[in-house]
Amino acid sequence: LADVQTVRWHPNCNYILTGSADCSLRLWDVSGGACVRLLCGHTGPVTCAAISADGRYAASGSADKSVRLWDLGSGKQIARYAAHAGAVWSVAFSHDEGSGGGVLASGGADSA
Repeated sequence: LADVQTVRWHPNCNYILTGSADCSLRLWDVSGGACVRLLCGHTGPVTCAAISADGRYAASGSADKSVRLWDLGSGKQIARYAAHAGAVWSVAFSHDEGSGGGVLASGGADSA
């Protein structure tokens, strides 16, 4: 475990998602305190995270200039977006359930 950079509640309030300086995200069971998913793939510290309104997906941004989309059920990475020229500081899902979890937006050190 490393320094935690970001914390997000799951919509059902049974889980918390954390992103850390060790390049990983962890999904924690609130009642038992156990880590139930370890999401690895970033090559730099995780700086931000978001969970879709339906609770099925997570997005993460990193100092590695990428945004990654994760399936929380399986713990697998679905997509990697590398359009930023600098660290990614924020990610957010829209609340539009009609598009399979919403639209994902990101912002970063490159003013994008």
